[in-house]
Amino acid sequence: MNLVLARVDDRLIHGQVVVACCPAMGAERIILANDAAAGDELQVRLYRAAVPPSIEVEILSLPAAAGRLRALEESGDEIPTLLVVEDPGDMLTLVAEGAPVAAVNLGGLHHHANSEEFWPGFFLDASQVEAVRRLVEAGVEVYAQTVPGAPKVDARERVERR
Repeated sequence: MNLVLARVDDRLIHGQVVVACCPAMGAERIILANDAAAGDELQVRLYRAAVPPSIEVEILSLPAAAGRLRALEESGDEIPTLLVVEDPGDMLTLVAEGAPVAAVNLGGLHHHANSEEFWPGFFLDASQVEAVRRLVEAGVEVYAQTVPGAPKVDARERVERR
């Protein structure tokens, strides 16, 4: 499987993903793994409409996405794929279910209840810190970066201090 980017972004599919990440990474497919979006036809239509027709879009529940990613890996599929989830805990779920994710980009995590700023513009609450810590422990590289080309910050050092 050619997973060019696995991104955590609480806005899911939006301008930065479509205009910056997809072209920079050469993505020809987006897999959006989100239970709420997958179960809501309006959200499915809206997210699909936000992506140019040249990019394939799959909007799947977390269990379905984990299975799809494993199947793509097993088949040797080479379509450049960008994976998007809403929360670090969602990415941890995919990894725990065998999704072939070696690196995770924390791309957009905005202020919310009980969160604190870990990097400028990146906010995590205690459960998200724990999910990042567990991803790192599982051997996954985790870094914060708003868009490709922007400075990268290794998440390991920040979460280990907490």
